[in-house]
Amino acid sequence: MTSRYDIADHAANLNRRVEIGPDKLVEAFNAHLLACFNLCCTLEQLADDLPDGLSKAAAGDLIQAAQNVLTETHSFEEEVLHPALLRFYPGDAELEQTLARLAEEHVEDRAFAEELEDCAKTFVSAPNAGDANRLGYMLRGFFEAMRRHIAFEREHLLPKLIAAADARA
Repeated sequence: MTSRYDIADHAANLNRRVEIGPDKLVEAFNAHLLACFNLCCTLEQLADDLPDGLSKAAAGDLIQAAQNVLTETHSFEEEVLHPALLRFYPGDAELEQTLARLAEEHVEDRAFAEELEDCAKTFVSAPNAGDANRLGYMLRGFFEAMRRHIAFEREHLLPKLIAAADARA
């Protein structure tokens, strides 16, 4: 049985652990950004449905899906995208600083996701209004931070990647 919180399993095909050209990187990066955006929309719906419109199974599934999306996307960015951008733009100190900051944000995002998972487990094990409010607050903080991160990457990294693809076409 599926719920309206199901997130398509994108992880299996998104990460390519080989060096790929900028045109394919644009495609893969867009897929990751879309997966993150869709996750944010789903988390927002979950927050809106609290406290009564959420099943225990759906909450657990969603939090696990969030962890998977975050892990796969961060892995892709840190292991594939960031090194590729540094190859395409050698010596770009501003880009190096930006990528270092984004990697630090990934660490913070993962820590927040772990706290969110703990909060969701508490809510699922013994739902009450206080836990629902806390979970809703944490969900909103998480997906709003993710949306800002996505917007920054779309505005700053994606144009550089597209320019690199155009230069090599």
